[in-house]
Amino acid sequence: MALRHALALTLCAALAAPALAQNAPITNPPSVITPPAALPDLVIVKHTFTLTCAPDKKTLIATYSATIVNKGPKANANLSNIPFNQIALANWGNTIGPDFLETPPVPPLAPPTASGPAVLKPGQTAAVSMTIKNIPHHKKNAYSYAQYALWVRVDPNQGVPESNEENNLTREFFKDPCPK
Repeated sequence: MALRHALALTLCAALAAPALAQNAPITNPPSVITPPAALPDLVIVKHTFTLTCAPDKKTLIATYSATIVNKGPKANANLSNIPFNQIALANWGNTIGPDFLETPPVPPLAPPTASGPAVLKPGQTAAVSMTIKNIPHHKKNAYSYAQYALWVRVDPNQGVPESNEENNLTREFFKDPCPK
């Protein structure tokens, strides 16, 4: 009986004590989740890439133009949040690696970027253009399937939260356009 009485007192004391979790501060409050339909979606809907011989015939020039649209149904894309106002970035590579280029690629100080309006409303478009010069030729003994890849990425630094971050890149492949 005494054991039962002691157990009952211990249980009552435990139930009467405040729970520790109730007094603990919340250090990481839950984040507010924005439904995807309420976010903008930046997409390249039209693009033109060209790869041409430079006038000196020693290098190539890549020219990029792209039309970007906010396909989000309701939300404006606040492009003023994008670092350095870089709404698009152009770059290049090749399919067989730098060992098959006549000269090592000289990277520009920064890949070309394009700026645009401060805000893109749903359905609104922005046109951008960029150029990369001094792209080296493939070596003469490079494989016949050697190609250059030209690409443009919208919102390259992910400054705009979007409903779909996976559709911000478009690319095209080209053979060396200069006769050897």
